[in-house]
Amino acid sequence: MIVDTDGGIDDASALWWALASPDVDLLGVTTVHGNIDAETAAANVCRILEAAGHADIPVAVGADEPFAEAPEMRAADFIHGSDGIGDSGRP
Repeated sequence: MIVDTDGGIDDASALWWALASPDVDLLGVTTVHGNIDAETAAANVCRILEAAGHADIPVAVGADEPFAEAPEMRAADFIHGSDGIGDSGRP
């Protein structure tokens, strides 16, 4: 499986579940802009992979903007925090 994520709390939970499942062979993770920018999402994914003992899984940074016109929405930092994972304060 390859997971494509925006690095938010909900995706972090799903990624952790996938890593813990013996039925899932996680080959890689890609990150995109969503709740946070793609670079911050990649940093979050790397933290999660390392914490789960899977730092060897490759992470690729993808699009930092929508490919097509998207509705204007306010930032979801009131849910996900400014870092996408609840203002965890992790470097």
